[in-house]
Amino acid sequence: MRSNYAAHEMRYRQLRAEGASGWTTDDEVDQIMEEVEAALSAPYAPRGGRALDLGCGAGEVTL
Repeated sequence: MRSNYAAHEMRYRQLRAEGASGWTTDDEVDQIMEEVEAALSAPYAPRGGRALDLGCGAGEVTL
């Protein structure tokens, strides 16, 4: 698999210049956190249970 690092870096710098803290905007992070909190507080979520966070990215949303 080939990578286009230059295009990747250019897009990341553009997002940062626009005020994003990373690959997602603050509004997107807030929305994701609302969804995570709702899922973890739902009646079907076991109390005292464990969560396994599998993901990729910069880790802006990490449990």
